[in-house]
Amino acid sequence: MEAKIVGFRKNRYDVYPNYCIIKADEETPGKLIGQKVFWKTPSGDLIRGKIVRIHGRDSLLARFKKGLPGFAVGQGVEIGTKVHRPVLEPQRKKRTTKPPVRKVEKKDS
Repeated sequence: MEAKIVGFRKNRYDVYPNYCIIKADEETPGKLIGQKVFWKTPSGDLIRGKIVRIHGRDSLLARFKKGLPGFAVGQGVEIGTKVHRPVLEPQRKKRTTKPPVRKVEKKDS
């Protein structure tokens, strides 16, 4: 499900970039509490978060693991339990055969 970041949680003096106010198209936003939220950076990384509570009548408050940058406001996020990530290839191949066993000779003393 798609949603949009409306702004950050803030008070008179401080801005909390870990908390974002999200506007979802869902008619009953209370059903989405506890769902995971994913924001994709321009470099392709995913920043994960979780919907914490309702904010006002039709918005949600989400807490992210890392703080989001300011240009994230107005961009879309993905709400759901699963997000398709690209499968990365292993960096090294696993050894299929065992290495040869070395025989150690004992010295007579």
